[in-house]
Amino acid sequence: MPCKILPGGARPVYAEFVVEEPANAPSTEDALVLVELGNPDAARRQALVPVQLAEDGRGLNARPVIQGDAPSASGGQVMTFTSYRVVDEHVEATVRRLDGGSETRRWRKVNFAGDWERF
Repeated sequence: MPCKILPGGARPVYAEFVVEEPANAPSTEDALVLVELGNPDAARRQALVPVQLAEDGRGLNARPVIQGDAPSASGGQVMTFTSYRVVDEHVEATVRRLDGGSETRRWRKVNFAGDWERF
């Protein structure tokens, strides 16, 4: 499946929000990156991907993603993340829903695997 990183000029958000293990590990920079999955002329879906710089300073570790809503059945309408930020260890985003309205959504990590839940 094609994947476009930072579509439409989107920018990553940098913050410390991925807990390092062990706790005494050197602090690394974390980023929240917007990606768009699918072809531009077909059904697409956006997602926020938490990314952590590896301890060696070279590699990147991606965490479980925060998926946007599924596109409309025809693929003509897509939920989009219009803004996103990290507040403490939570992710807060303004989204444009399939019906054209917008709302603020929040997610928090639910386990050490990095899975997210909306709250």
